[in-house]
Amino acid sequence: MYGRTSSVFVFSVLAALIAISVTGCGAAAPEVQSVTTQAQAATATATQPTGVMPQRGAPSGASSFASVAPTYRDLAYATISSAQKLDLYLPTSGSGPFPVVVMVHGGPTWHHSNEWDPLREAFLDAGCMVVHPNYRGSDGYGRTWQLANRYLVGEGEIQDVAGAHAFLMERGCDPARIACTGRSWGGFHTMALLTQFPELWACGVAGVPFFDFIFAQADPAVRDDLVWWDRQNSGRLPEDQARLEYYSPINHLERIKAPVLIMAAALDPRCPPGQVDEVAQRIRANGVECEAVVYPDEGHEISGAEHRLDYDRRTVEFILKHTAG
Repeated sequence: MYGRTSSVFVFSVLAALIAISVTGCGAAAPEVQSVTTQAQAATATATQPTGVMPQRGAPSGASSFASVAPTYRDLAYATISSAQKLDLYLPTSGSGPFPVVVMVHGGPTWHHSNEWDPLREAFLDAGCMVVHPNYRGSDGYGRTWQLANRYLVGEGEIQDVAGAHAFLMERGCDPARIACTGRSWGGFHTMALLTQFPELWACGVAGVPFFDFIFAQADPAVRDDLVWWDRQNSGRLPEDQARLEYYSPINHLERIKAPVLIMAAALDPRCPPGQVDEVAQRIRANGVECEAVVYPDEGHEISGAEHRLDYDRRTVEFILKHTAG
């Protein structure tokens, strides 16, 4: 069993889960529950926000980046399936409002479920509320939802997660204490959230992310089968280049306002760290805090015990630092 060492919060096997039933950020339910949102329309066309990204126009047919926070009812899980789930967890002690961590799963063909998650347990032990949005592209909700982001990467799926932020604000959470984090595709989500909706987040932690859809297909360090997946799901070059460039976070780093922690792996064949230094330097050049760590001798999972513990420790400490009340 691990506990707290000085100011470092690490795993606690005894940290129990309590879910809340959408009554507010400080009220706990006595048992694990899920928040289920009912769809407003059974259509595959996402409601688009208003606003245009400064100095960069969207390609024909692409949605514009929002300049204000989206509304939960319009953007979060309300356009394709009859019911989509948003899981919320509270720490076992204390009263709200708590700092909130929006944890975005990777994949994207994956989903968060009520199962053991060491990083979530560490956040709960540290006194944070944790939210898991299963955005369009997630599995577990039927084929339509799973394929809803195919060739629409970086669009509605990002709006879904940003909608979770608005959902939290409607229920009394402090907007200055909401952070986002994710690994792999969730790391891409983190960078996209920080660029598309920069005013929403206290900070972000991007684990083994990619930043550039174009580079992801051109980088020789990426395995051939993974490049094939990108072409079949994200888009093809040169036909889809304008759209893929537009939704690549690397092309909008000047929009980032919140502190960022980026962690990558030196031997990663899925999301190689070739652009990490460039991204970190450009963010810092804009006067924004950015830390970058590349773990040696690690692949995509960062599976070495020492490195994985360090990854989770850094994630929790960074978010606690920037969400302190």
